[in-house]
Amino acid sequence: MIYVLLIIIIAVLAAYAAAQGQSIKKRVKAAEQKGMEEFLSLLIDQGHESRLEWFRFLNASVQKGGVLFVGDSLTQEFLLEEYYSDSLVYNRGIGGDTTEGLLKRMKESIYDLEPSKMFLLIGTNDLAVNVSKPEKIVENIKKIILATKEKCKSTEIYVESLYPTGTEGYDNLSEEAIKNRSNYAIDVINQGLEILCEELKVTYIDINSKLKGKEGRLKPELTRDGLHLRPEGYRVVIDSLKKYI
Repeated sequence: MIYVLLIIIIAVLAAYAAAQGQSIKKRVKAAEQKGMEEFLSLLIDQGHESRLEWFRFLNASVQKGGVLFVGDSLTQEFLLEEYYSDSLVYNRGIGGDTTEGLLKRMKESIYDLEPSKMFLLIGTNDLAVNVSKPEKIVENIKKIILATKEKCKSTEIYVESLYPTGTEGYDNLSEEAIKNRSNYAIDVINQGLEILCEELKVTYIDINSKLKGKEGRLKPELTRDGLHLRPEGYRVVIDSLKKYI
């Protein structure tokens, strides 16, 4: 009887030790993940401030009244200064930026330039970084539009739909790039933006549907990681914007 009891006690202790081991591993993994997220957040913040320094420097001498593109990395990576070399254009995209981030840099990115036209593409990072709800993203974009209308009364405002993302099965797919970005949430945001633009009497441009394949996600041949575009993807963007530039 004592022998059986000892076996049961040993088994219970072994199970407890194993459970504790798994718990420790989970805590270590969570700490590592948190550390990586904090590190990435620091890199984004540093990149954000570095870009703002450049914006302030350029704004001091640049000619005002040109065509402004403002947003996140999808704008920053768009080599529009070279493509639209015959026009006065400004690239005010910051990789990793969100609607909240843009609301904090309106002066450097928009007001100081007094643009004749503004093309706005922002919000996808809110889903990944802030895990914001679609209605919150639309509300922040409304604030951006209204503030621009107040400060730059002659600026024509164009709001681009959020672009779709890829999913598993893509070559070179980046899990970090598409993190928390569902095409369903993006579609809900775009529906909200279309209604918002009609309400505020600004132009909504649907680029999302032109970048999607039949399965409802970003065409693999247009993206390098499931989120960011290849030159072929920007060709679709350029063709979509052609009549507004």
